[in-house]
Amino acid sequence: MIHMFYQKACKQLARTVKSQEIIQQNICPDLRDYMPPKQTSDRLIQAYLRTFESVYRIVHVPSFLPSPAFIIMTLLMLAIGNSFCQSGDPDKDYVPRSTSSQWIYTAQTWLSSPFEKSRLNIASLQTQCLLLLARQTNGISSDLVWISAGALLRTAMHMGFHIDPRHIRGISFFDAQLRRRIWHTILEIVVQSSMDAGGLPLIHCDDYDCEPPLNIDDAQMEDFIQAKPLEDFTNTSLQILLQRSLSVRLQVAQFLNDFRRGASYDEALQLSKSLTNIYRESSALFDAFKTSGKAPTVFQSNLYDLMTQRFLLALHDPFAIKAKADPTLYYSHKAALGISIRILAPFSTSIPEDLDYTALLLTGSPSFRDVPTQAAAIVADDIIGRITEEQTNTSVSAPQTSYPLPHEDSRRVVERFVSCALARVESGETNIKGYLVSACFLAKIEAMECGRPIDEALSRTILSVLQRCSKILEDRVERLGLSQPGTGLNTATNEESSLTEFDNQFNWSHSDDNIAVHLISTNNRGFGNSLTPIVVLAGASSRLGHTLFHSSFIP
Repeated sequence: MIHMFYQKACKQLARTVKSQEIIQQNICPDLRDYMPPKQTSDRLIQAYLRTFESVYRIVHVPSFLPSPAFIIMTLLMLAIGNSFCQSGDPDKDYVPRSTSSQWIYTAQTWLSSPFEKSRLNIASLQTQCLLLLARQTNGISSDLVWISAGALLRTAMHMGFHIDPRHIRGISFFDAQLRRRIWHTILEIVVQSSMDAGGLPLIHCDDYDCEPPLNIDDAQMEDFIQAKPLEDFTNTSLQILLQRSLSVRLQVAQFLNDFRRGASYDEALQLSKSLTNIYRESSALFDAFKTSGKAPTVFQSNLYDLMTQRFLLALHDPFAIKAKADPTLYYSHKAALGISIRILAPFSTSIPEDLDYTALLLTGSPSFRDVPTQAAAIVADDIIGRITEEQTNTSVSAPQTSYPLPHEDSRRVVERFVSCALARVESGETNIKGYLVSACFLAKIEAMECGRPIDEALSRTILSVLQRCSKILEDRVERLGLSQPGTGLNTATNEESSLTEFDNQFNWSHSDDNIAVHLISTNNRGFGNSLTPIVVLAGASSRLGHTLFHSSFIP
């Protein structure tokens, strides 16, 4: 049975790898012993500064001074930067991911040491922010960041960061701007992790009055100056743009993840309208940046789109699924498709490839894994709908549906995403669901285009994916010196006999906390006797809004 293959092989291997990758070590007497050579440190720090520090403003770079907290923050910056430097020459300044894990565990241990009131300071908040981002970029308990983000939020509120510095008598211009930057970075971590976990954001807009930071560069924070126009791109521009939609995104997270609220389409449309208007204004600012002499990098633009568009996608996708049966929801289908194409733009030829963003998709989680998977499923499902429409439309005069992307371009995006999903597994991912689901979509598309039996194509694809992932995970276990015989996929000598046995058990239903894949017969649904896969990837929340991916191959 195919679910036994998955349950006993890939799942067991994945759990073995994850359990053995946990590093538990005592902190060295001198934290400086963890620091790599200067040349390596400089390269990794620069990778951090050009990526996450340019979006999540945490430190004031010019005044970043040595201290015990400085060493811990530096280790975390190195860990984040190293996730963008894994494709370099192994013989030249290469730092393995296991070293990043060691740095992260060291920082976690340092923060967990006996708590003292003296640690209630800005450096501690900065360290906690860096720790959560390092866990997300390196895949270390990244699915639990929402829990830690709640503690970080309460610590910041206990220190009064939710109160705007204008209420604090005698505070310097530098300290006021730094507090605003850190507070809005914390809010961004909270709202993003809320969407990842399907949990409530833990704060409402009425709970704080801290204003956004001024549009100035780091070098201008030492003395009071007039803020630059929003059309001028600075070190703070992206954080300001994220803050403009923050209040609505908090409402979206509350709407999607509150189990007591119903799925009100009118409310979803209202929230969508508010977000769309803000994003339209932000898009105009991005265009203005290009003429100001200094513009965001491709990485910054891609990350901003992912961090913002995911909220619109989560609003529309649950209703887009129902649009086939209810034409009144067609707007959500169209909106979800357009949003998905924008999220998957890095997989198209419309924008240049960015190595930093590609590295983030290979190692970051969970939003850097699940949101593109959700978008790819929507695009693939739309391609299947196009093929079905072409096959059933025999009238030469019937109007053709217009689509955002040509068929071949959409198909190429899905193909490149499948390759990326496989590369992610090869890079250390233990969750094979995104690769399995996207490969099944592509297999059905190819079968429909070529007129081959869909059932056979899907059965071969699923078996092939499981065999390949099992081999990857087995090799990883062996590299860790933890080989466990008997956990791999026992493939039959005769592939055809394996497929025959697999087809006999084709009604497969496997579910856990994150995924349920159903391959069911649709002969009672009016679609003939063919087996039609319905793939559902649902998040931890039972609310429709947090459904990471729920799409049907049924036309």
